Amino acid sequence: MWTVHSGLLIGSSMAFLAALLRLWCFRTMGRMFTFEVTIDAKHELITDGPYAYVRHPSYTGVAMTLLGATLALCSSGSWLMECGVLSRGGILALAFWIVKCGYAAKGTIARLGMEDETLRKTFGSTWDEYAEHVPYRLIPGVI
Repeated sequence: MWTVHSGLLIGSSMAFLAALLRLWCFRTMGRMFTFEVTIDAKHELITDGPYAYVRHPSYTGVAMTLLGATLALCSSGSWLMECGVLSRGGILALAFWIVKCGYAAKGTIARLGMEDETLRKTFGSTWDEYAEHVPYRLIPGVI
């Protein structure tokens, strides 16, 4: 009999919700969404949709995806834990995944400051008002 463990359910749900958050960000930003920090001549400051709650919701989605996938794959009852993959060579793969997540977190933290500064230089007082109205970068009421 197959049993759904809480780690799989919570982790998968978190990753799914993160994907929906990222899609909401892509749709809200439209043509202005890029994977690099860039500002073009027609760039507008987006302050609605998920950007009305936090300044960098797409990064929140990335973090939720990584955390959810890790929880779903590595919690008690998961395929990786039950089949014994992590007892040998899988430990190396897990270590690689953890290092990758660490680098992703470090890069994201660096980008947060870079993006805020770029937007401040581009939009001036409009950005300052937005940043005052939406003080949280990633999680409403927390950070």
